[in-house]
Amino acid sequence: MAASSQQDRDSRGLAPGGPRGRRRGQRLVPAGLGEAFAAELFRGSDSPDAIAAIAAIAAMSDELALGALRAAGRAGLAVPGAVAITGWDDTDAATPAGLTTVRQSLRDQGRRCARIALGHPRPDRQEPPGWEVVERTSTR
Repeated sequence: MAASSQQDRDSRGLAPGGPRGRRRGQRLVPAGLGEAFAAELFRGSDSPDAIAAIAAIAAMSDELALGALRAAGRAGLAVPGAVAITGWDDTDAATPAGLTTVRQSLRDQGRRCARIALGHPRPDRQEPPGWEVVERTSTR
């Protein structure tokens, strides 16, 4: 598990924004950042209506989404009945957790970025990224 100092987090235990904050946030994910963030959402009010207003969480990584799944379970929320949760990356942990996610090709993205960085002309027509939605049990 990643260690972090209190200065890496705000008053809610979340990493600050901006590029440095995102890097810190990525280091904090194994320490439960996704779970802490989702738990904060679910605790937002004592009112069942406030919790019911959270229909879905679209996390920017599977790690964050897996934390949200754990937080939903601790809050007694059925997934996907009460809240749908999606991730991004299709990591190995997504399948056994039943996490709906987006599969992407890092190789294709890296190739495109390298061509741009090396100054190669962009084609007149860009091909869409090779993303694929992998539906599992965490969505309706």
